[in-house]
Amino acid sequence: MNTPTSQATPAWKQNLEQSSERLRAWWSQREPRERKLLQAGGLAVALALVWLIGIKPALGAIEQADKRLPQLQATALKVDAVIREAQALRRGQSGSIPAEELTPALQSSLQRAGLSELATLRETEAGMDGARQWEVLLENASAGRVIEWLADVPALLHVQTRSVDLSRTRIDGRDRPGSVTGKIILAAPQENA
Repeated sequence: MNTPTSQATPAWKQNLEQSSERLRAWWSQREPRERKLLQAGGLAVALALVWLIGIKPALGAIEQADKRLPQLQATALKVDAVIREAQALRRGQSGSIPAEELTPALQSSLQRAGLSELATLRETEAGMDGARQWEVLLENASAGRVIEWLADVPALLHVQTRSVDLSRTRIDGRDRPGSVTGKIILAAPQENA
């Protein structure tokens, strides 16, 4: 048995069909040139909406993430120092790191400081005292990051800074403010040598 509601078309559907018919009639009355202009305008509006709703906010989020990355890297370095200290305390060595872990730990600290692409780390011949040594060659590195790394790495990895020879970077004969180039020599303490 059919009820009146099952046979009747809902009001919203009727309104939609009527609007659609009016739009088709209006569109068919337009000249071909006018249709092309309206299509181009509609495309422009659609592109503007895609830009405003989708692309622009995403680019803004990426820019903010790029600004926060150095701060997060510094925080990660500090957390790493706490973790290593906790591991050392658990081992009962009051913060010393096994000798075989020092080179990867130095490379990791350079990466967290944002210097890994601007620095070359290599182990050199032992010093006169027999301690293991590493040479860090920097090229056009941020002076602030280098100073922060130099301040943190002795406490973090329990290495000694033997020498620092840094100068302001020169490009095309001109000093580049805020950038340094040079060499740093680090050495393991005697118990890790």
